[in-house]
Amino acid sequence: MRTNRLLLVVGIGFAGVLILCLMLCAGVFLVTFQKMDAALSPQIDTLFRAIDEGAFANTYSTGTTPEFREAMTREQYEQLGRRIKARLGSLQSKKLTSINFQKQNAKTFADAVYDAQFAEGPATIEAKFEKTEGEWLLASFRVASPKLEEDPP
Repeated sequence: MRTNRLLLVVGIGFAGVLILCLMLCAGVFLVTFQKMDAALSPQIDTLFRAIDEGAFANTYSTGTTPEFREAMTREQYEQLGRRIKARLGSLQSKKLTSINFQKQNAKTFADAVYDAQFAEGPATIEAKFEKTEGEWLLASFRVASPKLEEDPP
């Protein structure tokens, strides 16, 4: 009887510690998720505000990584902004749905995916950022929407 009672107490104690650890991990994850949303969301807002104002090309030199600029010319970048504005309109709202951090060769990257609502319909925004000198710069950028896939009129 005594052994069973001792095993029960130990088992309950172990389960309690396990639950506490899981709650702590979930809390850390939630705080990190919110912190990264607060860091990256203004970057996304700046990009779409520039698209609305017709100044998207101005973010090319200051808001993107050198690798991004090697993969996409300023003209292609500007054309992307014009296409988003023409097909989707203004960004109305967005919600961070996933985030992934990576460290590669002393570089820090964050992949963010947002569900977004534009004036002309929903879309998914996928952006990869690289932290350079304390600032998050755009390393890749994609907006996925059926409206962007349609043939031009």
